[in-house]
Amino acid sequence: MKKQKMMSPQQLAKITIAGVHKNKPIICPMPMHKTMDAVFTIFPSLHRALMRIVCKVGRKARLT
Repeated sequence: MKKQKMMSPQQLAKITIAGVHKNKPIICPMPMHKTMDAVFTIFPSLHRALMRIVCKVGRKARLT
């Protein structure tokens, strides 16, 4: 699996400011967030399982 490089602070700020200008209640800088929103709507239990995996990987990455 190809590892993604971290987002720069400038990229995050650009996404955040664009979301604020559009009055978005939630601003998600993750890639594929629209796809994940659709998965959550159609298959909430699958989405929950995927998010658990993401959290587990994130915790392991923080420890190493």
